[in-house]
Amino acid sequence: MSNNRRQPFAVSEKPGMQTSAESWGTGRAVARIPRVRVGGTHRSGQGAFGNMCRGGRMFAPTKTWRRWHRKVNIKQRSLPLVLSDKVEEVKKTKEAVRILKKLKAWNDIEKVYATNRFRAGKGKLRNRRRIMKRGPLVIYNKDHGITKAFRNIPAKTSMMILFGPLPQPKMTNSDLGRLLRSDEVQRVLKTKTSVRKRRVLKRNPLKNNRFLAKLNPYAITQKRIALKKHKQI
Repeated sequence: MSNNRRQPFAVSEKPGMQTSAESWGTGRAVARIPRVRVGGTHRSGQGAFGNMCRGGRMFAPTKTWRRWHRKVNIKQRSLPLVLSDKVEEVKKTKEAVRILKKLKAWNDIEKVYATNRFRAGKGKLRNRRRIMKRGPLVIYNKDHGITKAFRNIPAKTSMMILFGPLPQPKMTNSDLGRLLRSDEVQRVLKTKTSVRKRRVLKRNPLKNNRFLAKLNPYAITQKRIALKKHKQI
């Protein structure tokens, strides 16, 4: 069920493959990995493309079409069962068993007991001979003896609340528009100014005749006289 909340991700296909590298072939006493074809640098002749090469692609790049989601049977989906705080004061295993039987959760414990089997592999030689599936998860706030009561039931796991108290909003009023229009906020804000300062765009007078005429009104006349002399020649 936790896998079904994942979002697909993948690396790009281009990194590590954007070079014109070719293999030198056989007969040069070097590996047949593609090598970079540049010259005059340390990069010349270095291996490329492979995941063992510097700057190469990664091995088995992640793809977005990976099998992200898993189908879960409706009867296997977990549901939280909230109990009172008095359960945290249970200290005996027989009391914990009685609570599980009363909640009709003991059948799940018996199913887990039936999965007790020998491990397949070298783990049998390393003091991990038997394995067993997991059962219900008991989450508590304060330990007043509940861990001792449930620790002798091997099919079950106990843990404290992960994130402490539930998150609560820090703002009593979350209406942002109403807060901005309130007298307390408007009293502190600066008054709105309607005067706008426009910036003058600078032009090159050597390329723009209009700005050149502002600096030298006789410049256009000089250009015309020079153009007439050039045509007469």
